[in-house]
Amino acid sequence: MTAQEMFESMGFKKDKFDYFGLDRFIYKKPIVYEEEYLYTFVVLFDKEQKITTVYHDEYSENYDLCYDEPPAVDMELLKAINQQCKELGWM
Repeated sequence: MTAQEMFESMGFKKDKFDYFGLDRFIYKKPIVYEEEYLYTFVVLFDKEQKITTVYHDEYSENYDLCYDEPPAVDMELLKAINQQCKELGWM
């Protein structure tokens, strides 16, 4: 199974990340709870610097729910990140 297939099986969608012309792409997944959009879970791959960043984007206005905490990475997501790193030739 490819990394993209692994991410898609978890509900992520691949997208280009055009920011100052850097060679990056992201997988993003909207997080919805009880029909209310909360934030987007993002996994970024920077092909120039060979780094991966995992973060939340577009925080909810309800700050009492603590969506600004770093996102948790479970084993399924970690396997997909590792597979993507292998496909990029980083490992």
